[in-house]
Amino acid sequence: MRVAAAATPAIVGIMSRTERLTERAITFAIAEPNQDLAVARLAFLAHGDHPAVDAAIEGCLARHDRSLHTRWRAISFLARVRYEDHPPPGPPAAPTTASSGKGRPPGSSRGPEAGRPARLEPG
Repeated sequence: MRVAAAATPAIVGIMSRTERLTERAITFAIAEPNQDLAVARLAFLAHGDHPAVDAAIEGCLARHDRSLHTRWRAISFLARVRYEDHPPPGPPAAPTTASSGKGRPPGSSRGPEAGRPARLEPG
C-alpha cells in the first residue's frame, strides 16, 4: 500500500506573506492583550512590504467567520504597521478650564451673592 499524501506537508506549509500576516493579525486580535507587542510582531513579519500589509488588511475584512470586533482589532494592528510614522490615536485631551456655562469662575456655584462683601445696614 502506497501513501499518496507524502507531498501534502510541503504544500500545506507554503503560505504567502499576506496570508501569514492575515492569520497572525486575527490570532493576535483574539489572544494578545499587549497591542504594542502584537504590532511589533506583525511589523517583523511584514519586513516593510506595504503591498502585503495592504492585502492583509483586505484579507481581514473578508474574514466573515470572525466577529466584527476581532476584524477591527486585527485591522487596527495592521494599520499601525502600515503607517508606523503616524502615532496611534490617544485619549481625548481633557479641558484645561472648567466652566459652568454661566460665565462664573469655577467654584462659585452659590449664586450671585457669593464673593461679595456683606452689606452694612445703616443703623
